[in-house]
Amino acid sequence: MGRGSVKKSRCFVLLFAAIAALTVGVSVAPAADRLYWVQAVSGSDLIGRADLNGANPTAVVSAPTVTGPTGVGVDAQADFVFWIEASLNADRIRRSTSSGGSPTTILSWPAVASPKAVAVDPVGQKIYWAERSAGNDRLRRANYDGTAVATLVSWPIVVDPAALAVDGDGGKLYWAEDTFADERIVQANLDGTGRVTVLAFPLMSNPAGLAVDGPAGQLFWVEESIGEDAVRRAGTDGSNPTTIVAWPTVSDPSAIAVDGVHHKVYWAETVTAAAAIRRCNADGSTVEIALSAPVIDNPIGVALGVIAPQPGCQTPADCNDNNPCTVDACVSGTCSYAPYNCDDGLSCTVDTCAASGMNATCQH
Repeated sequence: MGRGSVKKSRCFVLLFAAIAALTVGVSVAPAADRLYWVQAVSGSDLIGRADLNGANPTAVVSAPTVTGPTGVGVDAQADFVFWIEASLNADRIRRSTSSGGSPTTILSWPAVASPKAVAVDPVGQKIYWAERSAGNDRLRRANYDGTAVATLVSWPIVVDPAALAVDGDGGKLYWAEDTFADERIVQANLDGTGRVTVLAFPLMSNPAGLAVDGPAGQLFWVEESIGEDAVRRAGTDGSNPTTIVAWPTVSDPSAIAVDGVHHKVYWAETVTAAAAIRRCNADGSTVEIALSAPVIDNPIGVALGVIAPQPGCQTPADCNDNNPCTVDACVSGTCSYAPYNCDDGLSCTVDTCAASGMNATCQH
């Protein structure tokens, strides 16, 4: 989620070489624990993907499959990547797999108009987006296939939406507005009701991206202002707003995402000739670069595909006790272990199992 403007390539030769090295459409396992970003460069637009530490950067989809992207959202469990495109009378919301397979337009203009930000709710299987057009701002949502389109909030209740975040487990929607000197972050129910302003100017200003860690009860956002760029954090109720990373460590931020599983915050920076995606711990410590130019250029959106570990077991492999004389099973999320069956059917023998390495040998 984020904002920015499409730029002409500032370093065409290096950028072309970097993009040419990316592999598009390679078959991979379903998305998990990956970083995604939007690159908005005229003629070289793409949705990218890498490991969380920035290793193995790959283009999920690139121009002309993607044109004028402004935001990206991910459902790692379903292996869906969504992105929004803003182009005069050609606005649309698109979807593919994490490998770029089956790119599909799920909504197009005029059903989508001037999309600014996007967020995905894997819990409710919904996609949310903000539309920004003078006097016609609105927040909308739809099913993953583009059906059941609904307008949740319209102008003048929402004005100049700049970023969007969804807490599906907590049943809350958040958005940031960047009207000069009237900036604010609003919380609402997922259907747009129950709206409350949780933070407002001067406690926050110039929001360029918004993310929520529902289980931790934390909001994260980036502020873009010359010499005052910052990564900030507050409670989901707006309590205790604090700057966790400040300028010049953060510069020209455009978007933010939070990994609640590994307690990391990622943000994109659009600095000319020094574009980067950085990350830090949720308290602002240990800032490091995940991706940088020339591998990326003008990243205006960032999202994470992380699958939270499930309690208990999922398959018998999760229950492996490294004892070949037991039969490992996973039943309703609980591991169970039964002795290896060495019964030879003879009542006059004592049947035992002997382990030799990872092999079981029956003895009688």
